[in-house]
Amino acid sequence: AYVVYAFGMLRYIGAVKNTAAPVITDLYPTRPASAQTYFDTYSQHWHVTDMDDPGTQVDEQSLRRFVTDAFVAAGVAESVARRTADGLVAASLRGVDSHGIRLLPHYLRELDAGRINPEPDFHFEKRAAAVGSFDADHTYGIAAGKQAMQEAIGLAEDAGAGHVSVKHSTHNGSMACFGLMAAREDMIGIATTHTSANTR
Repeated sequence: AYVVYAFGMLRYIGAVKNTAAPVITDLYPTRPASAQTYFDTYSQHWHVTDMDDPGTQVDEQSLRRFVTDAFVAAGVAESVARRTADGLVAASLRGVDSHGIRLLPHYLRELDAGRINPEPDFHFEKRAAAVGSFDADHTYGIAAGKQAMQEAIGLAEDAGAGHVSVKHSTHNGSMACFGLMAAREDMIGIATTHTSANTR
């Protein structure tokens, strides 16, 4: 699970994500034949080289377009592709490469494996003035987290606090992108997460 909170001028926002949903192989059989093949081909077209090489530089907008286009070409809904690309690029720009664009091949493999719903039907349920539940419909966690934080911000604007639990999601990427969404709304954001159990 991950939790995103924002505090500011009597405002508090939170979002919680449960990543403990069962892994279902080949959940979406209508996905493209191979997102990885697309990535490999597109990377060669763009002449993407070793990102550890300090001589490799790509401007931010070109990178966002590249990552978004890779997702869209693989069959991911435009809004999900854009939000996920934004999260990956933002992490790389902040120097958090472990959660940045290096994950693109992994995310496309997850799509190929049927673990990602490329066209989710998001559902938000307001359960109390400052509490809501968000169903990510098994899509990319970054896109789900961004939408859940928008819902949490909306709750906080009305009630002074917002907490949104997220279910049926996947890897959420860099938590900072959610907290920064709150910061842009004059709120303080905090994000935390859990991991899979190490013991049974």
